[in-house]
Amino acid sequence: MFTDYDFCVYTELKGLYGDVLIGRNDVNLRWIANETWIYKTTFDSYELGDDSLVNLTLHGIDTLSKVYLNDELLGETNNMFVRYSFAVGHLLRPSPGQNTLEIVILSPLKEAKARAEELDGVLPISCPRSRGDVECHRNMLRKMQMSFGGEWNPTALSSGIWKPVAIEYYTVAILRDVDVAINRNETHWIMDCRAFLSTPSTENFYVNLLVFVSELLDEPFKLIQQKVHYASPIIEFKIPIPQDRVTLWWPNGYGQQKLYPVLFRLNSFSSEDGPVLSSRTESQKLLKIGFRTIELVEDEDTIGRTFFFRVNDHPIFIKGANYVPANTLPELSTTEDTVKHLLKSAREVNMNMIRVWAGGLYESDIFYNLADEYGLLVWQDMAFNAAAYPVTDEFVASASMEAAQNAQRLAHHPSLSLIVLNNEIELFLVKNRSEFGANATRLENEYKILFMGTLKHELSIISRNDFNPRPGPMISTPSLGITESAKELAKDPQSTNYGDVHFWDDEKDGYGADIYPRARFISEVGYASLPMLHTWQRALGTNVSWSNENIASLIRSRQHDPKGFIPLLRLIAYQLPFYLQTWDENIDEFIYFSQLAQAMTSKTAVELFRSLRTGNQTMGALIWQLNDVWVGPTWSCIDFYGNYKMVYYWAKDFLAPTSVITLYDEANDQLNVTLTREDYAEHLDIQLFNVTFKTYTWTDIFFKKEIGRASGLVRRY
Repeated sequence: MFTDYDFCVYTELKGLYGDVLIGRNDVNLRWIANETWIYKTTFDSYELGDDSLVNLTLHGIDTLSKVYLNDELLGETNNMFVRYSFAVGHLLRPSPGQNTLEIVILSPLKEAKARAEELDGVLPISCPRSRGDVECHRNMLRKMQMSFGGEWNPTALSSGIWKPVAIEYYTVAILRDVDVAINRNETHWIMDCRAFLSTPSTENFYVNLLVFVSELLDEPFKLIQQKVHYASPIIEFKIPIPQDRVTLWWPNGYGQQKLYPVLFRLNSFSSEDGPVLSSRTESQKLLKIGFRTIELVEDEDTIGRTFFFRVNDHPIFIKGANYVPANTLPELSTTEDTVKHLLKSAREVNMNMIRVWAGGLYESDIFYNLADEYGLLVWQDMAFNAAAYPVTDEFVASASMEAAQNAQRLAHHPSLSLIVLNNEIELFLVKNRSEFGANATRLENEYKILFMGTLKHELSIISRNDFNPRPGPMISTPSLGITESAKELAKDPQSTNYGDVHFWDDEKDGYGADIYPRARFISEVGYASLPMLHTWQRALGTNVSWSNENIASLIRSRQHDPKGFIPLLRLIAYQLPFYLQTWDENIDEFIYFSQLAQAMTSKTAVELFRSLRTGNQTMGALIWQLNDVWVGPTWSCIDFYGNYKMVYYWAKDFLAPTSVITLYDEANDQLNVTLTREDYAEHLDIQLFNVTFKTYTWTDIFFKKEIGRASGLVRRY
């Protein structure tokens, strides 16, 4: 059976045609996405008992396929983010007979185009913003949206089996996921649990459930002879834990990340008499649970509404980055060593939040487990990005299943802090309202149907009536937040007085603090740079000369920003001594100055935002972006091969919990100095500080003048 994660076409054909991420193969291998590919394997089946049921479960097919078992069509798939299960017991051949599984993967390009033609102009054509070759109609498919290309990533429409395929033997039901929502009263923490089962049964059935929490409970929690309705196979129960037995889970920098192993063991059976001894009735789930409360505070104030996260009743200033898939090929994006390196790196420079961007994936269990372990709060976008999407019955049903399945899988993680239903779609509709003309109102109404009416409702599966396990969902980003965006589209989703903003302005001097918005929360801000020279050499491949000319040619081919190198060169020119016209003759210098410019501007932006936390004016900033999907001129802090750019090393200082921030106020010709301290202890404390101010010039390593001293007290926020 296909149990590995590397049965996708580009990966399978790498030995024959080369790596899609080396040299110009992103263009040379484009033909692969235009073809139909067939996967076929054989397997034996176990001896089946009289009461046995069997599923063929596909945990991830990318994307459109037809599935056959022993020449019988089981069904079709149309969403790479959904788990599909087919009943196959009636089709299996008993041993020693061989069963044949065949999965026919359809061309994503042809299918996307065909769906767009069927809609006949109902939706605006969705083509990535890029100067490179891209593919259109990404909004037609429930597929990783960035695979169609973009201004910092390749066009590589992956296809195949990107998650395991399994044969499941059982009697009545399978335990799929458990949502553990955490609440508390005056004496106890409450594990408010929902166990989600899958079953083909058309009659009610029974379960015995044991929950083992050895560090917190002396005896297992038990549910015996619990009756389950077949049409809604969910078991709800609450487990109280005395508060004095619990150690809290905290975000990175505020305390430890204590996690408790919890084992859920389920037996399901159809008769009140209990399970038959030889039946396959047991399934189980092992989770790690952290005890914390989390809120998104949107209180009215003199300029609008606040927008900040409060964990365990403590306000958290968010310092983090946006995360993109670790590889442009989904099946390679879940490699544990790579994901661990990236998230551990984020933790080590004092970040406390990672935003999973909508153009990518719902990440692997490895990712969210590591986020829990490292204290990285997760802002989770759903995979809908900057386009108008169909509201056909088929599309809405598929998107609904996507929302429910992924919510159920992720909900128990203490790191999950917010789910946002889309990225920049509300902004897209508002900015292009005049261009859409007579269709604008219809497109906005369809947006409300899909996101406000359907997907928001689907996420109620992980909400509670009597408390909020986590904030949200929030409809879009950027937006006016949750409270102000309940029913209508915002007139200005980028308002600095509410919610979150995305900041992109590559025409102004990024070294000056005056250009940045005084917003409540900045969920995207960043500048581009080039990765180190050795990274470019690896990307050329071993069969090509690492000459200056070849490297320059590769750099040009991978610059997908519609403005080309102009923004990057202009940013360097504002402050740094680099001769712009001959960058291709001085690649080492170009790389160095691009990384220095990125580090300097990122430091200015983040330190400004940190200096504005007084009165909760600004309470978070997420750098775009932490990592990369390939080698190119991009906004990443860590390149595709895991090498740190200069901005990463600088981040260790400008994200430090205790910082002295000095910013030049050009309008008043003065230096504004802020001391900030971001950590937590159960008891408030105050520390004495002494600060000396010295001035330097670019050309000297010794300070020119001591312009002032200050001392005082700084208290813990």
